Amino acid sequence: MPARINEKYIIKQLCTAVAAMDETATISWAVKASEKKINLHLLVHDGLCKGLEIVSEKYETGEYILPQLVDLSKLLDTTMSILNSGGIPAPDVRQQVIVMGVVEGDIHDIGKNILKLMLTPLGFRIIDMGRDVPIPLFVQTAIREKADMICISSSLSTTLPGISQVMNQLKSNGVNGDIKLIVGGDAVSDAFAARIGADGYAPNAAMGVKLIKSLLTEND
Repeated sequence: MPARINEKYIIKQLCTAVAAMDETATISWAVKASEKKINLHLLVHDGLCKGLEIVSEKYETGEYILPQLVDLSKLLDTTMSILNSGGIPAPDVRQQVIVMGVVEGDIHDIGKNILKLMLTPLGFRIIDMGRDVPIPLFVQTAIREKADMICISSSLSTTLPGISQVMNQLKSNGVNGDIKLIVGGDAVSDAFAARIGADGYAPNAAMGVKLIKSLLTEND
């Protein structure tokens, strides 16, 4: 360990601990970060987020299993409490809101649930609409809650027209520039996302974390 531990080293070690799902190391580095009062924005986005991306990738390859993700989510709640207690707050900005759900006609929601599990401890406000969500509710809810993004999942090709309708409703309400739309699930593709004018496509939770982080932090 370096004689003088700098901020970048602590953030990197926090990322590594999260990626390894090492509870002891994660808490230890969070405490060190809190003591050094490292900027909370850097800790979350360069430490926790990057670690979670690795975790999600390992889940997709079968190296990690769902119960481990549930345990990690609890650990991250504890970690965030530690970081919030001592880290220098990020600039005073509104909490970003994500509306997510499985499109009407589909009940396959494990991908959505994993993504929610990964995003919740990172400070996003998640509005989970559940599965088999009626098409109009996505945009209605997003407008009402002043959401920054809608995430829609679909595992059945028969439901794809419904996702197109959501995009059309964003446009007809004049909010497609303010509310981003990303799509995921077995039935969708990058080509489909491009065709309907969505802001992005995520084939799995790992890519979903990366994409959401990219789209919603680009103006930070």
